[in-house]
Amino acid sequence: MGTKGSDTRIAKNDGIAAWPTIVSLAESPKRPGHLYAGTDDGIVKVTRAGKRVVYVVKGHGEREIGAADRGGFSQAKEQMEKANYEVKELFLARDPKIPDDAAIVMIPGPKTDLFPQELAAIDAYVSRAGKVFFMAVPFQATPTTKYLSKYGITVDDDVVIELNPIGQVFGVGPLVPVVGQYDPHPITKDMGGVMTLFPLTRSVEPAKALPKGVQASPLAQTSRQSWGETDKNVFQTGKATPDPGEKTGPLPVAVVATVDAEPPAKAEGGGEALKKAAKARIVVVGTADFASNQFLGAQGNRDFFLNVVSWLAEEEDLISIRAKDPKQNPVVHTSAQSRLVWGLPLVGLPGAVLICGLVVIAQRRRAR
Repeated sequence: MGTKGSDTRIAKNDGIAAWPTIVSLAESPKRPGHLYAGTDDGIVKVTRAGKRVVYVVKGHGEREIGAADRGGFSQAKEQMEKANYEVKELFLARDPKIPDDAAIVMIPGPKTDLFPQELAAIDAYVSRAGKVFFMAVPFQATPTTKYLSKYGITVDDDVVIELNPIGQVFGVGPLVPVVGQYDPHPITKDMGGVMTLFPLTRSVEPAKALPKGVQASPLAQTSRQSWGETDKNVFQTGKATPDPGEKTGPLPVAVVATVDAEPPAKAEGGGEALKKAAKARIVVVGTADFASNQFLGAQGNRDFFLNVVSWLAEEEDLISIRAKDPKQNPVVHTSAQSRLVWGLPLVGLPGAVLICGLVVIAQRRRAR
């Protein structure tokens, strides 16, 4: 079903990049009464039961949601807002309580450990079917990452090294695994054939023995040419080799889990409602860099990030492979191309001018 957007003011207000454009309006087959507007760069839900708010925790060196530098999350914030989410910062250490309107709590790469009262607030939020998106940092905040084991998720104390030559195509080194292997899940159902980049990632895996009421499974895995480097000096030396005892690929770098929530004291609908008790949802990724301004627009990173957000918010019908955003198309060079880009303006062009000048001088001398 579709209607032509004859009023160009609608097209402008809906953020459509080129108009006149066909704008489709359709009711969700899964959620009656929810309408979706199709635009030239994806679909946006225009009716919801309530406002969806994503709270981003700060105070422990996490990525700044408003920062526009290479490591910032301003583009991630923009993409979530385009998908009709409201994004707010949450200083959990100051007031250790998750707001009641939180659709998702995001913890993007803490460098120091969260305080016990903050973890208790997250536990209380999970117990009432909360949704948590946690991103780790190699060799940092290890006690906090160990806390996730209570939800069946093991974050290894390593950094993944990948020697797969496909990384050279994207001009990235062994500290940036290129992932093309995904496990079956609504988040990754459309990711087949789409690669994602996971820079400076820890390996993350479901616990061998899952706690009661927890289900966990991997989402994305590296190639067989990878391993989990446990030597923290790898960043200083720039050298690494797989040692005995270190895990070898394929290594999962993202895990999804559901947790049985505590049933409410009184549930509308009686026993049937209690049978269908809500579940908390948790996604843990071994790196925050994959969603940074530097890498969000690379290959399938934006789709993976937004698919995680949609699934956590129980918006599965928004999961898709979206049209390429022309504003998020980073240029990634190989090392040889980078040297060429650097050398051409500094050496090549001045050298060419010098040679031309010498040729002109030589010709003038001959003419005499």
